[in-house]
Amino acid sequence: MPVWLASNGSTVLVALVILMLVCISVRQFIKNKRKGGCGHCGGCCSHCSGGCGQCVFRDADEEKKEL
Repeated sequence: MPVWLASNGSTVLVALVILMLVCISVRQFIKNKRKGGCGHCGGCCSHCSGGCGQCVFRDADEEKKEL
């Protein structure tokens, strides 16, 4: 085991860093989704130019209310 770890240590380290970044990203996505926003734009639809699905549906609902 120590020989394998010594020869593959850098690969394991890079994989752990990538896994950590993915976990942080998923956690942030879930946090934003729970706040009621769309997960990838931070829940601030005024700054994402309305390109995400959440903003498109929100804009359509607002138009229906105005009519």
